[in-house]
Amino acid sequence: MNGNSKYLIGMDHDSWNIAFPLYCKRVSDEIPDADGLELNFEHPDLFKLFPSYDIVSYINETISSYNFNSISIHSLTRDINISSYNPRIREISFKELTRAIELFSKLDSAQLLYFLVHGGQNSFRAPSQFSKNNLHFSLSVHIDNLIKLKKICDDYGIILTIENLIYSSWRLSSKIEYLESLFAEIPDLKFTFDIDHASFVSYSYARKMLQKFIDKVNVVHVGIINYFHKFKNLLSSIKPHFVFEPHSIKNKIHLFQNLNKNVKTVKRSFINNNCPEIAFSEQKIIKKPDI
Repeated sequence: MNGNSKYLIGMDHDSWNIAFPLYCKRVSDEIPDADGLELNFEHPDLFKLFPSYDIVSYINETISSYNFNSISIHSLTRDINISSYNPRIREISFKELTRAIELFSKLDSAQLLYFLVHGGQNSFRAPSQFSKNNLHFSLSVHIDNLIKLKKICDDYGIILTIENLIYSSWRLSSKIEYLESLFAEIPDLKFTFDIDHASFVSYSYARKMLQKFIDKVNVVHVGIINYFHKFKNLLSSIKPHFVFEPHSIKNKIHLFQNLNKNVKTVKRSFINNNCPEIAFSEQKIIKKPDI
């Protein structure tokens, strides 16, 4: 294995139709190189128990049957906005995240690797002068709340990491300039580099982002495996944890088989990282409208 890197299987929306116990079994049986899971409390089997402590017992009992030595948590994201224009939404969003951190700290695993957040959003997405004016407020409360979340994670001995989202003016962890402001205020905050999200504009923009914040990267989200090859030599110098995301697999019938192939591809790349880097391309990615 590559240094201290762990290879985790994500639990995003394209796995939510699979019962949690079955998902754990199939990962264990069909992806032998996986070290554990990046759990998501929004999986229907888990969310029906959240925010009760029952979720801790349920997860611990389920994963005890398998050799998952590393567990992480992808935070709640649905209807969550710690930068909301509405102060009551900001408050409940913050409470939901802090509860998730507390529950995560109670899970049984050899390693609780990190707690991942998406960050906040400007509530006003359509271009307007008011949206631009409110952006400053959103960025300010975004940073303030992440400072507080970082302190809570520190108290539990948990690493907090923030993921870059698809480029937009209103996603407050999507642009290099937004991340610069954030890391200037919280220099020890870690960074989850999502390759597909960063490559939304172009590979060159994604590479610029990775190079700029590479000393903060502790997690890499691997989606489309061909995108990974564009950045593998840069990533080999930092030995991050890797998370393989189900939503990137088009053939859901062979979901676990293809996730297994992706894990093997990345592990093989890092074992044999003396091969020359694949030529870098300025290829543009077709943009999709913000939703």
